[in-house]
Amino acid sequence: MEKSVVSRLAPELFNQALFDIHTVEGKGYVIEYDGTLSITISSFVEKSFMHGAVLGDFFSSLVVIPGGIQGGSVPIKAKATGRTIGYLFSVEGLSDTNAEFNTYEAGYAKAAIEHVLFDGIGHKAVEISEDRISEQELSFDDLFVSDQLEGGEKAIAVTSLALCPDSQSVLISLARHGARFYELDDVHYGPDLFPEIQSLSIKEIPQHLGEKRSSIFFLLHMAGEQPDPFSKFISLYQIIEILISFIFKSELDEFVKNASDFDAWTSKEKLQELTGEKNRIKTLYSRYFDRSHIESDEFSECARLSKEFIQEFIENDFSKADWPSCIYKVRNCIVHDRASLVIRQEKDPKIISGMNEIASYFLKCCVSLLYGLRKEARKDESL
Repeated sequence: MEKSVVSRLAPELFNQALFDIHTVEGKGYVIEYDGTLSITISSFVEKSFMHGAVLGDFFSSLVVIPGGIQGGSVPIKAKATGRTIGYLFSVEGLSDTNAEFNTYEAGYAKAAIEHVLFDGIGHKAVEISEDRISEQELSFDDLFVSDQLEGGEKAIAVTSLALCPDSQSVLISLARHGARFYELDDVHYGPDLFPEIQSLSIKEIPQHLGEKRSSIFFLLHMAGEQPDPFSKFISLYQIIEILISFIFKSELDEFVKNASDFDAWTSKEKLQELTGEKNRIKTLYSRYFDRSHIESDEFSECARLSKEFIQEFIENDFSKADWPSCIYKVRNCIVHDRASLVIRQEKDPKIISGMNEIASYFLKCCVSLLYGLRKEARKDESL
């Protein structure tokens, strides 16, 4: 419990282990210090978990949701089965002592609250002034006043580890909605770009990505940390680089297998196509991506916004470019001509707003590509 909320409220007493925590129905959680001080954290209270579960049977994460949550809570469902595997709760809703949750939902609400109070979820974001402590009664929502949590609705995602042992899939699904995790410092995905969450389905990230799954989640995590949309885009683009490196070996093996059918000139052309970064992005999109995983219009909107940005600020004739060409062009502009964009943005704020929109849709594209990544290329198309 060294990261429990108690250690933030009164570290000198915590270090002496003089505290006790218990629940009072209709009030919340009461923290008592050796009979000398009592602090009540008002919140929803559920006496016990269902079916003999314990707190360690759940996974929780404190997040900021730019567009908010419909009704204060939404079920988290497994896409493959439609089964509810958890809930996304607003912190405000969990603070309500009169909150009404069904029996199943209440157990998840209990886990969300107690992960914060006992296990250190959101630990770094807990900031309580001495004045508030002296009042001896706080709302659960009062624990999270840190500037780190501005820019959206504070929420806790909680899932059953038995029903969904892959917590990274949960976090990546949240990232698609622009969710930002508590330890990040800046928010740049605006609520206008990410609407209110009305439902949340969890898809499994392909196992054939292996250890690259952790690197990809880190990059999604890091993208939200960046102070500007240019850096955000480049962080996300590194996910594309991981995916095209993943498919490179498969494409190279295919080339070697058929190499005897090519003359020297054709072999040279095919190798150039194979090693060219833009061509590999096109191959990823056309041959290794299951389009059924496209959520809505993320690729068409990302391409449209990119073309508008490119034609206004980079070059005039780019209207017929496809999505891979667009993101490759934006990437090159940021990498090779960022100084020019930074200088121009002082006079034209549309540069920042335009890039922010592109980065927001590019995030959705990256997550869709992750979900739909094929282990092998489509058989009906060739390089």
